Amino acid sequence: MSLRMWTLREYSVATPVRLPRPRVEDASPVLLDPRRLLSAVVEAVDGRRSLGQLRAVLRGPALEEVGRLFSPGVGVRLGTVRLCWVSNGVAEIGGTVRQRSRVRGLAARVELVEGAWRCTRFQLLP
Repeated sequence: MSLRMWTLREYSVATPVRLPRPRVEDASPVLLDPRRLLSAVVEAVDGRRSLGQLRAVLRGPALEEVGRLFSPGVGVRLGTVRLCWVSNGVAEIGGTVRQRSRVRGLAARVELVEGAWRCTRFQLLP
């Protein structure tokens, strides 16, 4: 059996679709800093920050998930962070965390609620 090398021309490449970013005048005056928000959440997972400090930022399922993931002293550190706007007032954040020699993915959804950004979903991927 012979392996065939593929050339770039043989792939069908779909044209990327650009989603409109929220216009500045439509955006909230409350700025979203995804790295700062996720840093606080990861610190709570690692036990370096109390969960009570995040009650104003985490809502419903996100608060329950962070409480479930609580593992003090494991050494969880935030890696890369990416932000994707879903709509005005809603964004999804993806990123990585380092846990000793292991790298895991994370996903979060943040929504603008009562004039402040709240994390409504948080998941640490296997």
